[in-house]
Order: sequence, then C-alpha cells, then structure tokens
Amino acid sequence: MVSRTRVGLTNNNGVELDSVPAGPNHRIWYVKAGHAATYQFTQVSKRLRSEFVPKVPVGSTLCKGDIVTLRNIYEVNTSAACTPNAEFTGLITTVWLHEQRHADTTKAAALEPANDVHTLWEPLVAGSEADLLDLVRDKYENANIALFSRSESLDLDPAKYSSLVFHFWNFVFAWDWFEAFVKL
Repeated sequence: MVSRTRVGLTNNNGVELDSVPAGPNHRIWYVKAGHAATYQFTQVSKRLRSEFVPKVPVGSTLCKGDIVTLRNIYEVNTSAACTPNAEFTGLITTVWLHEQRHADTTKAAALEPANDVHTLWEPLVAGSEADLLDLVRDKYENANIALFSRSESLDLDPAKYSSLVFHFWNFVFAWDWFEAFVKL
C-alpha cells in the first residue's frame, strides 16, 4: 500500500518554492528544494491477525469443551484449545511473501528516474507560486500513481504469479471451512 498526501504538499511542507528576486527572470517561481516522501507499508488483513475483534462464540466442535468462549479467526486456527490448523500458518506466511513482492516492486519503481519527484521537479517553473504548486502536485501525484499501478500489476498479470490454495476456519455468518487462494 502506498500512502501519499497531495493536498498536504505545500510551500515549506514537502517542497520549498522560491521566486527569482530580480533581473530578467524576476517573479519566476522555481522549486528550491524537495523533501516530500512516499511511505509504503504492507499488511495482512486485520481479520486474520491475532488482535482482530470482534470475537465470536465458538462451539465445542471447533474448540475442545468450548460452548461460549469468544475467539477470532486467528485463535480458532492456531490455539491448542482448538484444532490447530497447519495450513493457516502457511497462509499467513504466504500472504506476507505476497505483500513483500508488492513492496519490492514498488521500491524498484520508485528508484526509476521517471518516478523520482525531486528530479521531475527540478526543471519546473511558473509565473506564480500557486501555478508552480499545481505543477509540483501533479508530478507528485503522477509518480505515486505509477508506483501504485506497478504494484497492482502483480495481481492483474497471471504470468507473474501462481495461486496457492489454503484451507482454514473462517467466520462470516457462521464458522465454516474456507478455501483461500493466494497469488505468489
């Protein structure tokens, strides 16, 4: 997941804009310095993590002696009090590997000159601060869209992955044996 804030990018917040004080280029605005960054993070769905709430009642068919204990999906699939499911651990590991592929792809795309906003900003000039800020924001937004698109392309191109199948106990309206496909 790529996080960016287009609106938050202002003069002296992510980018420094200045104007030529005198001479033939008087009043021409340019990018003096850039400090903007894009933050990338990956995560596994909250529903599959140990801290997920709400917890729901689990019957004795899933967990030994349980009638009303509240548990989440993670607990039902990993707790010794229930029937531990080895596939669930594999599912979580594989999902993290899948997300790491997104992170690696995005990082590689960010290092390309076409997505380096500081390089893209260097030649920008405008007749006003507002016009220059619009140009700066556009370059920033387009670079971030390119990063997101590159990452997203992993899931859209079947030639770039194979699907692995995992089974685990899942709760939607009731506890049920669920089949998940993870692209790796």
